[in-house]
Amino acid sequence: MSGYVAGDLLTQDSGRTEGISTDTSFNGAKIWITSDGRVGYDAATLSAAFKTQLQSLNAGQYLTDTFIYSIRLGNGTLSWATATVQFAGTNDAAVITGTSTANLTETDAAQNTGGTLSATDVDSSAAFVVQTNVAGSNGHGTFSIDAAGVWTYTMNDAHDEFVGGTTYTDSITVATADGTSQLITVSILGTNDAAVITGTSTANLTE
Repeated sequence: MSGYVAGDLLTQDSGRTEGISTDTSFNGAKIWITSDGRVGYDAATLSAAFKTQLQSLNAGQYLTDTFIYSIRLGNGTLSWATATVQFAGTNDAAVITGTSTANLTETDAAQNTGGTLSATDVDSSAAFVVQTNVAGSNGHGTFSIDAAGVWTYTMNDAHDEFVGGTTYTDSITVATADGTSQLITVSILGTNDAAVITGTSTANLTE
């Protein structure tokens, strides 16, 4: 409890302003008496260690801070009490980085590609929700992603019907354990497939 000393806060801070108050809570928040007799509490001055704990709180989790204050009774004695400040956790969205797009060029065979996403999350698991062989948004192929964020895409056939010079896309939405989502998109450039000519291409004549 270094730096945390119980005192007659109401008497000490009589006439004080926030700027000159040196009273602090157990976890370092500056406290003072406002002009209307209320207790001021500045969470911005909480200790770095406590702020780190607050950041790690998930939804439904709580941490508390306390400080002791007193009220001087009519007979001159002090009545002591402990005030508690409760902090409720909320979900901090994961931060997703890495490769979320890829390009393919149509050939006479099905193509594949892939990439890796990374996630950081201060209050939840950074793992990705596993998906396996899920059809892309336009049905040109399937996506898979593992918990580590490694994803793959495989065209479901050569797609010879794709028009040369036209770009086709397929997408999937992936998510981390806390629900933070990321769109992955694969673009496929159509190419001109040479016509297949059959039939009689020779003839014979007799003089």
